[in-house]
Amino acid sequence: MAQEAGKLANYNQITDQIYLSGFEASEHEELVKNVMKVGAILTVANDIDPKFTDGKIEYKLINIIDSEQHNVKQHFMECIEFIKRITEVEGKCILVHCAAGVSRSASVVIAYMMVSRKLKLKEAFTIVKEKRPCIRPNEGFMRQLEEFERDLISQGVI
Repeated sequence: MAQEAGKLANYNQITDQIYLSGFEASEHEELVKNVMKVGAILTVANDIDPKFTDGKIEYKLINIIDSEQHNVKQHFMECIEFIKRITEVEGKCILVHCAAGVSRSASVVIAYMMVSRKLKLKEAFTIVKEKRPCIRPNEGFMRQLEEFERDLISQGVI
């Protein structure tokens, strides 16, 4: 069942506690609750409402438009802090998704990896790409990830 659900919903496990996917996986109850066993879902898209309202899964919605002009960098720290709280403090798994799981959510997970593992952009990108080969942050998001990397270097984070 897990393998069938994975093919159907197109998700990938990036770390022991972080999953990355498109919209479909976030709606697949068996997958979310019983296969991934997530305690939280971070939606980084617009116009996607929570699917499960029984209170067992915590939701956070960050409205990010998949446009090269959108300022995704302004959301990185809020997303990173949420992922950290869920995974490191609460010890739960999290699903990070957007519509396709290619640009917006991938950018957020890459930013998280840079901070949490003290990695440069190229290293974080490679790790996420190896786990989810279809990622392709748009050019604007890549430029902002490069700016974020410079910020982290100047702050002594990486």
